[in-house]
Amino acid sequence: MNLKHYTAMAASFLALKKESDAQIIYTDIPDTIIYIGSFANPESYALDLNNDGQTDFRFDFSGAQFASSGYEINLFTLNEYLSGNPNQIEGNMHDASALIEGDTISKAKPWISASFVYMGYFASSFSGYNSSTIVSQFFSSGNWVNVNNRYLGVRLILSTDTLYGWIRMDVAVKDSVVIKDYAYNTVAGEEIIAGEGSIPVNVDGKNKEGDFDIFPNPAASMMHLKLGEEFANGSMVTIIDLSGKKVFSRYISTAGVSFNISQLMKGTYFIEIKNNAAIKVKKFEIAR
Repeated sequence: MNLKHYTAMAASFLALKKESDAQIIYTDIPDTIIYIGSFANPESYALDLNNDGQTDFRFDFSGAQFASSGYEINLFTLNEYLSGNPNQIEGNMHDASALIEGDTISKAKPWISASFVYMGYFASSFSGYNSSTIVSQFFSSGNWVNVNNRYLGVRLILSTDTLYGWIRMDVAVKDSVVIKDYAYNTVAGEEIIAGEGSIPVNVDGKNKEGDFDIFPNPAASMMHLKLGEEFANGSMVTIIDLSGKKVFSRYISTAGVSFNISQLMKGTYFIEIKNNAAIKVKKFEIAR
């Protein structure tokens, strides 16, 4: 099957069904480090997920030593910024989930509605008043104790709309938290995949205008795309199997995006990037 024949066939499939208007808005911020503050005055970071000028989530990191009890404690929590804030965190009870890349964030998951969400706790015994010498670890708990590149599943409740998103962080609960980037799906009620929308850090080189890269290829569960200039301002991504059946489509408007392909069978596929000005097709493999 030559490329000309394939693209004509793909176009006919595209005409049969209205494409999804989903759009992932990704924000890459300079790595933001939160160090430990006191219990009375914790170090905080206010995050505006959808960039509307309103704080949606506030992270607090605090610690203290208690001479009478003989231990020090560090606590990393996530708080509502305003009283009555309806936004929610994926997890159980007060314990936030620490997701990995490729996890689905959707209505089907458990969600926490609380004034604060527990993320990580570390307590150690110490010797002497205000001593910095740790004798032994006393207790640690929480899904966010000493993890790297984990994703916090979040959802924004905006009037009648619910938007799903993620926030990526590193946590060293003894000393610092790093907030790296975040994203959300603009289509109300539609799921997002942890890491979806982000620009892959492992793709080397720059695309030529009108080209795109697939990484990795073969892929197993996550496929990353890096688009050239001609496609980066808005294109339809379509995956088609060897029979010509369209198995996935998504509108994107960023230079880099990630998709969860774990639901697709292993084998050979074509991926098409298309906008009003151009169309390009590449072959890729799913191998597990």
